[in-house]
Amino acid sequence: MAPAPGFVRIRWDWETFFGDTMVYGGINAADVWDLLPDDLRRRFDRAAARMKHVMTQLGSAADSVGLIHADLHLDNALFWHDEVRVIDFDDCGFGYWLYDIAVALPAAAGRSGPPGALLQNISRSLDTLTGN
Repeated sequence: MAPAPGFVRIRWDWETFFGDTMVYGGINAADVWDLLPDDLRRRFDRAAARMKHVMTQLGSAADSVGLIHADLHLDNALFWHDEVRVIDFDDCGFGYWLYDIAVALPAAAGRSGPPGALLQNISRSLDTLTGN
């Protein structure tokens, strides 16, 4: 499904994460990266290069990329009984489905109750998307 005309959101792609797209505290990303100590910058550059490869392998088809929340952690989830409702969509944009899962997993992994319900909803959504 294509977005409605005029619907514009950030693209959470390699350039946004590692390039010069973002602005942090009024400073362009490239200038922020230059503030890193040399050793940390080299490690960051290696991680960025690996992520560029991974993102290229994932591609940009609808089974990998779509409208994501982009800030899906437990503080942005409301729990009631066995249901989860997500709030705070100011960072939503177009990106990898895996990004939302990667943000949610560390806080919810191995937990029962409401955090486990978040993972169950993610799992059901993935099943729906993949036809399983």
